Amino acid sequence: MKRILIFLSLGTILTLSLTNCSNTQGCHQNIYVVMTAGLDTLRNDTIVSTTMDSVWVKGVGNDSILYNNTQSVSQLSLPLQENRNISQFVIRSNAIYDTLTCYHTNIQQFISLECGCEINFLLDSVKTTNHRIKSVQIVQKNVNNQSIENIQIFY
Repeated sequence: MKRILIFLSLGTILTLSLTNCSNTQGCHQNIYVVMTAGLDTLRNDTIVSTTMDSVWVKGVGNDSILYNNTQSVSQLSLPLQENRNISQFVIRSNAIYDTLTCYHTNIQQFISLECGCEINFLLDSVKTTNHRIKSVQIVQKNVNNQSIENIQIFY
């Protein structure tokens, strides 16, 4: 009788400890972080949002095409490199190519066991070739999972 009680007690403790350490809910938090770039133009010293057609964007150093002749684009969502401090994108509009270069600091933030780490970024500087793009400027240096415009690209 004493052995049965000990086995039941150990079994109960083991079962409770295993179920308390696991989460069947999974990760429901958005940990996908992208930099948002607004497409703008200057008219009489006033910033005006621009909508562009046939926009093609590809990340440099990978084979992913982010935008493939996409119509009515007024902002770009660009994933920054999580394992490097520089991210580059080739942007084509009206058959003219520009390269956008972003220098950034990667910041790991632990979320939970289920979600793991989220990589946020701090923009240090941005530059571009000036074939069609006139200039680029940082609006919000902190790049996280919130939909906030981080840079403005001026055409």
